Order: sequence, then C-alpha cells, then structure tokens
Amino acid sequence: MGLDKTAFTIYDNNVPQPISYFENASQPLSVGIIVGMHGSKASFDRREVPAETVVKLGLRGFIRASHSGNRYFLQSFYRGVDYLSDWTQDGTAIIDSVGQAKFRGGPLLDACYAGVEKLINEGSEKRVLLVVSDGMDDNSRRKLEELRRLVKGSDVLIYSIPLTPHNSSGGSLYMEGLGFLNDIAAETGGRFYEPKSFSVVSNIFELIALELGHQYAIGYRPLNFVDDGKQHRIKLKVKAPTDGAGNMSQLIIRTRETYLANPRLLKTSLDQH
Repeated sequence: MGLDKTAFTIYDNNVPQPISYFENASQPLSVGIIVGMHGSKASFDRREVPAETVVKLGLRGFIRASHSGNRYFLQSFYRGVDYLSDWTQDGTAIIDSVGQAKFRGGPLLDACYAGVEKLINEGSEKRVLLVVSDGMDDNSRRKLEELRRLVKGSDVLIYSIPLTPHNSSGGSLYMEGLGFLNDIAAETGGRFYEPKSFSVVSNIFELIALELGHQYAIGYRPLNFVDDGKQHRIKLKVKAPTDGAGNMSQLIIRTRETYLANPRLLKTSLDQH
C-alpha cells in the first residue's frame, strides 16, 4: 500500500493511457455469493464436513473482515437458479439463508451468468462474485463461451473457492471443475483459493475480504475508443519503491488482462466514478 498515481502506467492495446480515476481506500462492495456442489458433505484430508457448515464458517469470516457498508445477495442452484437472499447489508441473514441451499449439483454456469448479470444491472459499488462450489455443471442452458463473453464485457471480479465432494477428489469431472473455477477467476483479475484443510476455511475467506479492501482502483477513458465489441488487452506497469539502501521492492501485479469494448458497461462504470 501507499503507492500514488504516478507509480502506475496503463496500456490499452499497447497504447499508454492517461489515468482519470485513482483510488486506494477501502470502499463498500456489491457482493454476489453462489453456493452449491454435488453432495451434502465436503472432503478435507479424509474428513467429511457438511457443506452447509463449511460455507457458513467461510462466509462468517468473510463478512466479519469486510466493509460494514457491503451489500450481498445469495444464490444457489439445483434444478434452476435459486435466490436464497436478495440484496441486504445484514450479513447474519445471508449466513442463515445458506441453510436453504440444496447441495445436489445443478446448472452452475446458469447461476454464474445470472449472478454476473445481477451485479451489472443492480450493483452500485465495486462488484464481486464469490463462487463456492466444486465447479461441476449439470444441464445449464448457458454455454461456457457465453459466460466468458459476459465476464469480459463486465467489471465484475470473481473469486472462487472450490469444495471437494466426498469420493470426487481426483476424478476427471472434478478436475475439470477446478479448471473452470480457476480460469473464470483469473479472467477477471480475481483469485482462486483452494482450502486444503477445514481449519483454514475461515482464514481463506477472511483473506479474500482483506484483499478486496486493500486494492487499487485505476480507471481511464480509452483513447480513440470504438464501440465495436472487440477484445482489448490491458497491461499495467508499476514503478516499485526503493528502501533507504536503494533496493527495489519485489511486487506482483494482478489485474484483468482483457475487456470487450462494450459502450454501455464502459459508460456505466465511468458515470459511477
């Protein structure tokens, strides 16, 4: 923390851009939460824990470490997309609503698509989607490419936390699910956090909340922008600070790498700033 705007240079399709918006203070978030998996129990090092217990523990840690002004909604999926709780700032109500979830698998892609759309249309602050699932999909109407295109045309950050159903670890479908959760988070500049043991579940959710509260928001108006729906590549460079001895800090940059030139979403984001 502590870098100012002059430390950053942003490129859009390799063209440097003037930074028009810069913020590094904690802000309220609009957070969509999706929960669901194939089975009522999650596996941790040969230990089985009810999925409801895992999710409630994680969300309790996330909400405890989050901005008090956050708004949340909660989705699950079984035969369709189920809204367990609409927008609320009441974290306790969100946690209690997890008990309504049916952990039997279902149309995960449809749920993710609906969650991103809801954040785009109704979210009024920085938009985040938490996906707590095994990543396996059943009978979605939406295709993966449809979801990818929606995500690339949005400003939604996705964080995914995989859960391992009992007897699924190492199976090909489960490995594909992990790949989906990892890829969809990386495309947005979010993260994939895999809890290896039950004891770290709360810590991982808290870490995500703390990370979201300590990020730089950098905005720019693309020069010579054309609303052609094409993909643009983003590259960010940062001038690392040095210590008293002149040694440069080792920094890692993580941000979304592309976006689609969607004029409606671009205008909405800029108007909010």
